[in-house]
Amino acid sequence: MKSEIQNFVDLARERGWNDERISTKLTQAGWEQASIASALEELVVPKPPTDASAVTASEALIGNIPHNPSAPISVVSNLTTRGFEYKIFSVSLTLLLFSIIFLANVLIGGDETSSIAAFPLTVLIVTGPIALLMFRRLHAAELATPSLRADASRRQVVQGIQLVTFLAVIIHTVVLLYLVISGHYVNKPAYGSTPNVFADSLRWLITLIVAGGTFYYYWSDERRKQN
Repeated sequence: MKSEIQNFVDLARERGWNDERISTKLTQAGWEQASIASALEELVVPKPPTDASAVTASEALIGNIPHNPSAPISVVSNLTTRGFEYKIFSVSLTLLLFSIIFLANVLIGGDETSSIAAFPLTVLIVTGPIALLMFRRLHAAELATPSLRADASRRQVVQGIQLVTFLAVIIHTVVLLYLVISGHYVNKPAYGSTPNVFADSLRWLITLIVAGGTFYYYWSDERRKQN
């Protein structure tokens, strides 16, 4: 007799679900990765239903994903324990990246920057170790359990990081080009400091390296794993 999880895998495949979608749903329901991998690898030829009650029970499985009785109930809906760690990593990494960009922009500003630089420096000191620790922990978990890469929370976090870093580069590029095209660096302002195209270009370059580099890392990593 097939297990509950195997019944769900077979019926989901009959409905056209791919293994990645099946794995994600079972992970969210609390099943262990080893059980999921075993069920996905076992190909069972389904027998035709003998009566109407069997068909009704089978149809119900698609709408009601089996829950592992021994698994703890998630406090946050549709968020696994590992998924919560991905959220922590996402927040700490985002704060770290923007603190680096902000700090570099302040230091390029010149005089009287010590008080302003104190805040991004503090954020960097606090979030840096957290982001590094979570990155190493999650990366090791992905190497040990490749199916973890299909976790819905991970996909959302990775896509979110790519979107935020992409926007940071695009917005900074648009602002710099606008200043150049509008003649901001040619016309001397009536008040305030003289515009410095070199300093602004250096700020843009830092954004490109920090945010753009992070975007490229995750973008290329996702496509490398898909091939």
